[in-house]
Amino acid sequence: MAPSPDVSAALLAEWSRRFAEPVTGWSFSGAVDVVTSSDPPWSYPTLAREAVRGARSVLDLGTGGGEFLLTLADTLPADTHATEGWPTNLPVAQAALAPLGVEVAAHDPAGGPLPFPDSRFDVGPAEPC
Repeated sequence: MAPSPDVSAALLAEWSRRFAEPVTGWSFSGAVDVVTSSDPPWSYPTLAREAVRGARSVLDLGTGGGEFLLTLADTLPADTHATEGWPTNLPVAQAALAPLGVEVAAHDPAGGPLPFPDSRFDVGPAEPC
């Protein structure tokens, strides 16, 4: 398939260079000058911080490289766990979150039930799991 006439060879070369770089975690810093968006009228970090404040146990599903969970370090209870389904990110998250005592379990959301008992966590997916 030929590229659209609107896409220059230089732009295609730039995209190819960016997408060839190794990926670690969920940092999109390389797309800062490429992708634009507007912020929603709410703050996910604020909502997450409020949800975990006072919790006895927390589960972060699909933690990526653990970057966001690290921002909540001062609020997380000792009983905090995470899952990650992308094998490339699993060791990244495990290394990042180990100093907090957060265990990161491998879990593909399409591959079956969570590796935790039902109703195990105060804060986790939409309903306690």
